[in-house]
Amino acid sequence: MLRSQCLFGSGLASFKLGVLDAALESFEAALVTAGDDSHMRGHVTVLLAQTMWAIGTEEGREAAKTSS
Repeated sequence: MLRSQCLFGSGLASFKLGVLDAALESFEAALVTAGDDSHMRGHVTVLLAQTMWAIGTEEGREAAKTSS
């Protein structure tokens, strides 16, 4: 749980700094480490989708629409 929170925080910091590739990596790793924690998975999923949308590619935007 603590690891997923740390990865989430790192991803959020990277997102706010505009380093979207690093944010994407952190959020993906946080999602994996969150395991069955639905609360954490929910937070990570939202920011993962926002990051994919912010990257701006059509592929990223389609993935953001379907992420869960």
